[in-house]
Formats: sequence, structure tokens, C-alpha cells
Amino acid sequence: MNKNTNYTINFEAEEIIITKKFGKAASQIGTPEFKVMQQLRKEFAGFSFAYKTIEKKENKKSYKGLSIDEMTRFISNRTDAEQEMFKKVLAVAANRQGKYAIVKKWFLDNYKEAYSEEVAMMEVA
Repeated sequence: MNKNTNYTINFEAEEIIITKKFGKAASQIGTPEFKVMQQLRKEFAGFSFAYKTIEKKENKKSYKGLSIDEMTRFISNRTDAEQEMFKKVLAVAANRQGKYAIVKKWFLDNYKEAYSEEVAMMEVA
């Protein structure tokens, strides 16, 4: 699906795949999406419409509750050098898009095992 459009036309399956956001906007009369949907229905009369599905990885490890505050709490129990490094990572990531993703990647690259062990111990207790 192209990022510039919110729909894809599958000629083989005679199907038009739309995003949920586009579908919701197209349901409101007078919106630009509504007009596009009318045009699609007119030009591809025999085609059906379906929502785009996002495939999820089944084996993906999730870190629910791992916020920057949680990372800060975890790092506060580490050495001063580690705390300083964390502050530097936060400072570097502060002015960039995707701040959380940058900090999370660094955190998991350095403390994944230790954090996982701590979480497992907290769940047992």
C-alpha cells in the first residue's frame, strides 16, 4: 500500500483494500475521502472493499510497561557511570523523532537480560 494513498486496488481478486482511517473518513459525507470512495465505486463497480490487515509476529517479545520512567527507575539502581550514560542517551534522543524507540533500543541492547530477570522476580513475588 502506497503511503500517499489510503487504498490499494487488487485487480486479480477484484478487491479494493482500504485503511480503517480512510474507511472512517469516507463514511462522512462531504469529506475528500468520501469523494474518492464514490469515484472508486463508480470506476470499479464489480469490486469488493476490504480493510487492510496488519500481520503480527507471533514470537515477538513485548515489554509492556517499559516506559522512559520505568527505564529511569531501573537505571537509578545502577552505577553512576551507567546513570550518566542513560542521561546522555536521553539528551541525544530528546530532539529526534522517535525518542522512545531510540532510548528503548539502547536500553534493551544493554539491560535486556537484567531487566527481564527483575520483571520475572517481581511477578513471582
